[in-house]
Amino acid sequence: MEVNMKIKRIELFNIKKYDEVVIELSDGVNFISGKNGAGKTTIIESIGFALFDYKISRQNFDQYFIRKGEKKGQVRVFFVDKNGEEYIADRKISVSGAGNTWSIKKSDNTEEIAIVSKDEEVRAWLKDHLDFYIDDNISDIYTNIISVPQGEFSVAFLESERTRKGIFDPIFKLESYRRAYDNIQLEKGIAVNIRDLENDINIKLGETKKLDELEIEYQNLRNKDKIEKDLYTVIKKNFENLKIEYESLDKKKKTFEKLENDKKIAELQLEKLLGYIMQKERDINNSKKALNLIRENESKYTEYLKIEVDRKVCEEKFKEFLSAKEALMQIDKRIESGKSKIDEKEKFMNIQRLELLKKKDELIEQNTEIERLKQIVINKAEDVVKLENELKSMKVNVEYISESIMKMTHLKKDILKLLKSFEQPKKELNRIEDIKKAAKGIEDDESVNENILANVNIIKTKANELISSKFDESKSSDEEIKKITNEIESLRQSIILRMQSISLDVIDEDEMFRIYKQKYEEMSKIYTDASMEAGKQKTEIDQRQKQLDKEKVEYQAKQSKIKEEEEEKNKWLQALEKLGSDKEKMTADIQKYKDIEIKKLEMDNKISQLKPAYELYIINKVEAGKYDTLVSEHKAFVTDKAEKDEVLRKIVTELEEVAKTFDKDKYETEKYKYEIAKQEIIKKEEQLKTLEQQNAKYNKEVEYLKGVKKTIKEDEVKIKKMQKINEVIRKIRNIIKSAPDHISEILIKRISNKASEIYSKIAIDSSKLEWEKNYELVLYDILGGTEIRKEFKQLSGGEQITAALAIRLAMLELMTKIGIGILDEPTINMDASRRERLAEVIESVGSNFRQLIIVSHDDTFQSVTENVVELG
Repeated sequence: MEVNMKIKRIELFNIKKYDEVVIELSDGVNFISGKNGAGKTTIIESIGFALFDYKISRQNFDQYFIRKGEKKGQVRVFFVDKNGEEYIADRKISVSGAGNTWSIKKSDNTEEIAIVSKDEEVRAWLKDHLDFYIDDNISDIYTNIISVPQGEFSVAFLESERTRKGIFDPIFKLESYRRAYDNIQLEKGIAVNIRDLENDINIKLGETKKLDELEIEYQNLRNKDKIEKDLYTVIKKNFENLKIEYESLDKKKKTFEKLENDKKIAELQLEKLLGYIMQKERDINNSKKALNLIRENESKYTEYLKIEVDRKVCEEKFKEFLSAKEALMQIDKRIESGKSKIDEKEKFMNIQRLELLKKKDELIEQNTEIERLKQIVINKAEDVVKLENELKSMKVNVEYISESIMKMTHLKKDILKLLKSFEQPKKELNRIEDIKKAAKGIEDDESVNENILANVNIIKTKANELISSKFDESKSSDEEIKKITNEIESLRQSIILRMQSISLDVIDEDEMFRIYKQKYEEMSKIYTDASMEAGKQKTEIDQRQKQLDKEKVEYQAKQSKIKEEEEEKNKWLQALEKLGSDKEKMTADIQKYKDIEIKKLEMDNKISQLKPAYELYIINKVEAGKYDTLVSEHKAFVTDKAEKDEVLRKIVTELEEVAKTFDKDKYETEKYKYEIAKQEIIKKEEQLKTLEQQNAKYNKEVEYLKGVKKTIKEDEVKIKKMQKINEVIRKIRNIIKSAPDHISEILIKRISNKASEIYSKIAIDSSKLEWEKNYELVLYDILGGTEIRKEFKQLSGGEQITAALAIRLAMLELMTKIGIGILDEPTINMDASRRERLAEVIESVGSNFRQLIIVSHDDTFQSVTENVVELG
């Protein structure tokens, strides 16, 4: 059993003004109230976004919808589908768009499991589970029927006829009928197919005209083929008889030829065996001679071998003798070389020792000079240190005197400033004295009235005060000058004290400082020169020390070299001593070889005498060794020849027997007959093959034309069927063509009647609302007994919103099965009475929906709602 859908709860996270909010909804009428800007419309937009893919702004929607300052947002709508099952529509968005997801989830109280998570799959799932049609655009249905955006109830009805059709035709799905009409083009296609089939039939009829003639020709060919096959059978039988006779003679011929061939082979084999036997007899005689020769020379051969062994031993000893002799000569050479080397070493060491003594004297002299220079440098270093300390003291004095003179200069400037400042007070005192004298003259004048005298007294008083003030100021300045003069004198005395080491006849501090500074600079130059001189001398000492160190290293190297040469000489002396010992021992060893050369010569002569007999023995030994083998092989050849003689005798006997039964002339005659019959058979088989191919060709063509004839009848049946189908399609297209007008007229009429009923309940007057087929919304009113037609643009604001709202409510009730409706601020431009009656209408039509959601800041609807959601 199907039930209408219902929204149970809405959860928003970082959506527009909300950081986090949960809205609970119930069955019946739900009233979402709050002041302007409270976020009421956000709730409706969120429902559309999560359940119906509605986006108020296609461009930059994510930035518009996400709470300001946040990067991500989320909408979760908990709802019941048409089957009563509970699900969650979960949609996440991000400013970058990278984390955007849309999924339908099922909760089992422990975790949420995504059923579908791809946009296209989610849309298809929602269409199925919210009872939409498969070709519905859920976003358009949401914005035009379920939840018209705030302030847009009447916008569509104010548009032109063409724009209105563009809005409402898709809602009524009229365009689908027009597309269906355009798509059903089979009528023309079938007519083309009929013409094509008729053309095919005419062509096929032309082809089948020769079928009867072909069938007669085909039958004649089959008869001829039968006759030829019968004739072939007779010829074949005759050929088989000839073949048997020929093959019998041919077999005897082959046997005869084989025996003749075997006879020739046997005769050749016997001839070869006879040759082999004669050769073996010659080889046996040669081997026998060789055997006699080795017996005659055997004693000399044995003696040769014995002497050869002794000669080899003698040769080894002779080689040892030569090696010892060579070694002795080498020792003599090495002794001579060693003596020469020792002499060279001795001469070299004597020269090195003389150079070493000379180098030692030079080093002592250089070292003395360096020590002398070092003492000079030490003395100069002490002088430089003294100069440096004196210079530091003078530098401090110079800096102090410089600062003191600078202070004195500033103090003198201050005195000059004070003296200059005295001039103005003096001038002012003189001016004040003049004023006093003038005042005195006025006082002495009796004609001056009392008021002038009073003013003169005031002037005198002021003048006395100024004089007193100026005297005080002058006294203060005198004291200041005296103080500065004392400070200058103190500084001067301090400078003189610092420079008391120098006798000065001048008293001007600047001159004193110049002389003292000049003295400081002279001292600085002396110090610099002394330092540079000490540095040069130190550098010279360092260089001399380096040279001395270098020469010391060379001296030590020469000492080491002399020592090494001494050690090398001692090694050579030891080697000579050992070589002398080795020479004595080797000379004694050579004595045992004193007769070896004579003995070797005697053996060489004996070997030369015995060598011919030895070589003769060696040459014939191999040939003599073959004797027994040759005798055995000769015996085997003789036996083989006897066997071959027997074989040849048998072949000759068998050949004579076969020759008695084989007639060569008869064989040639039968062979000729067989070849002629064979050619005749081959020719006949080719004729039969040709006839068979012709039969197959005729059969194929006849069968093809029979098939063509059959398809002509089938095509004729098809043409009749297609003509009937074409007639039906023509009628269907005519119906579909006029369907949009009929359907829109019916739907508009139903909606118009329902809307007029709703309008009358809200307006409570005699006017009648009508929605015309061009989607023009008009109001008919009775004035003075005359019906007046007012178009939507002519209506007042209250009439427009009431009429538009009536149409929207009627469409919501009649055109969807979803069972839910949303009204966003439906009371715009309505007076209080209309708002109250709208509430009553909503209460009455609310029973037709499972859930109505009204969004408004107007509290008129609170009395008719089951659930009130107050937004702050």
